[in-house]
Amino acid sequence: MSVVEAVLLDAGGVLLLPDSSVIVGELADAGVVLDPALLERAHYAGIRATDLDASDEMSWWPYNHAYVDALDVAETKVDAARAAVNRAFAAMEWNVVIEGALAAIATLHELVRHVAIVSNSDGSVERLLRSLGVIGSSIETVIDSHITGVAKPDPAIFELALRSLGVEASRALHVGDSVRFDVVGARAAGVRPLHLDPYGLCPDADHEHIEALADVARIV
Repeated sequence: MSVVEAVLLDAGGVLLLPDSSVIVGELADAGVVLDPALLERAHYAGIRATDLDASDEMSWWPYNHAYVDALDVAETKVDAARAAVNRAFAAMEWNVVIEGALAAIATLHELVRHVAIVSNSDGSVERLLRSLGVIGSSIETVIDSHITGVAKPDPAIFELALRSLGVEASRALHVGDSVRFDVVGARAAGVRPLHLDPYGLCPDADHEHIEALADVARIV
């Protein structure tokens, strides 16, 4: 049996992405035409910007600015695009299931004893994941920061998941798309972090990177 007994997964950026149709619609209303193929990369560029933000409190402004920058918007349309993206994110769900995520979860369920979700959310992540068919028999536990009252990078949220699963930290992995929340938090809890960075935007050499969730199967 693998020494890895549990794989913990972030939701946003690992399983789900923001609803691109809402973003495209808001941008079109603002007179911004873009290549939809850039939308996925824009999310990870936004997350990289939040990782680099030195503010004590989490702010979505760096994310939104980097998101628009990654869309290669004409300079004359940047302000309109940023306003449009702000409107879009205030009025949409993260309900686009990342390609290959469901198959990867099923594979992990076959390889390790436990697969769980650990997400900074608003209390709705379990309902949303169930409605999208992401949560089934393969997912054992969902830890939502709003419900637990503790959020990443606080190691306590990982400890809640491990306690629920009955697994020691040294026998768990956590997959997330953020250094600031996922890598730092998992490491503080004694859990091995895997940074999901499909576009190679993070140059940091002090933690492991993977390009896709399917890559975890080769690690466990």
